[in-house]
Amino acid sequence: MRSRSMTVRLVLSSLLAALALCAVGAGSALAVETPEWFSSTSKPAPEFQQSATKLKEAVGTKWKGKVTFEDRNEDAAVECEGSGEGTAGLGAADKVTSWSMTACTPPAKALNREGKLVSNVCEKHETDEPKVEIGGLPWRSELTVANRGQHDLFSTEGTKYTGFVITCRVAGLNNKDTCNLPTLSAAVSNGGLGVEENFNELNGEALTCSLGGKGGGHLATTAEVDATKGTTLEANVITAFSKVTSAVKVTGTSELTLEDKGDGVWSPLGITCPEKTEGTVEAGGKGTITNFVASECKPVGKCEKINNVTATTFPWSTELYEAEGAVRDRIAGGNYTFECTDQGLNTSDTCSLNVSPEITNGIEGDVFALFSERTTETICKYDRKEGEAQWRGELKLVPASGAIAAKK
Repeated sequence: MRSRSMTVRLVLSSLLAALALCAVGAGSALAVETPEWFSSTSKPAPEFQQSATKLKEAVGTKWKGKVTFEDRNEDAAVECEGSGEGTAGLGAADKVTSWSMTACTPPAKALNREGKLVSNVCEKHETDEPKVEIGGLPWRSELTVANRGQHDLFSTEGTKYTGFVITCRVAGLNNKDTCNLPTLSAAVSNGGLGVEENFNELNGEALTCSLGGKGGGHLATTAEVDATKGTTLEANVITAFSKVTSAVKVTGTSELTLEDKGDGVWSPLGITCPEKTEGTVEAGGKGTITNFVASECKPVGKCEKINNVTATTFPWSTELYEAEGAVRDRIAGGNYTFECTDQGLNTSDTCSLNVSPEITNGIEGDVFALFSERTTETICKYDRKEGEAQWRGELKLVPASGAIAAKK
């Protein structure tokens, strides 16, 4: 017959076993995936796709929408309804075969060379409305990655030039203005109706015009380019990443500001410097900074002139982690000293580096580290007084070859 003490022991054992299983289950549910470094031997490559799949053959494309043509050096502007056709080929290549403009009208105002709205020199006329012709068709184009985004670079063959010709009445007479360049560029993104091609002055060089001269010509439109058959057209960047298993050398460029705010009594001091960095990204989200060089520094706060800047105690350690839903890189172990002239006196300030910039992955296979007051725990000593300090700015990290990314 089982004793009472034995029964109690069995119940306790079962209870402890159940609690252990619950603890294991809870631990698994609460486990947080730590960010790690990933790398690729090749740079990111853009390509046209449908349903996230490579095209097996070239597909026809079409689009339509309002287009604005300008010669800002002449205070001239014309708006038209545009419709076009072309093809999206295998990989990154595509082509514009036709682009016609209808219902062209001159708006009341036009932008001038200073970017201010002025009276449009193109006049309205009951029977002789303005017209615009697209020059140099067909245009060849190719997807590229640059400046943190995708772009479509358009060009023509031989002596032809991409561009447009505006014809409008000025002071009662028809004027023809030809605006062109060897190439044009549009920013590319995926929209709900296809690949969104955004032409504006921020995405490429302004065209040279026969009347207004260099830099006067602008083409502005956002066209949703879609396939004429199959699913919605996409422009995607392909990179074959794998986890980093051995150190990958990286270099960095930035313009960072370090400011010691002082303690309310002592004056705030600081510097802004272009800086170059060398280091590694390693397995498990770890890394190092082996060199950090500042040059051509400018004074901040009460600093009047920067005399010297030095960084010491290399290597500095780095480690990825997650906070507030973002990936950060904890940098620690370094010292940073700057000397400046404050009210005619030389003053030295030394800061112990302890910052955690937020990390974002660039489309070109690089990584950006954003420094802000929210991610700074740096302590600086100024005249034996300790005060809060902050770093501001952005550091761009580029691998010696291929691509890198910080991912969970």
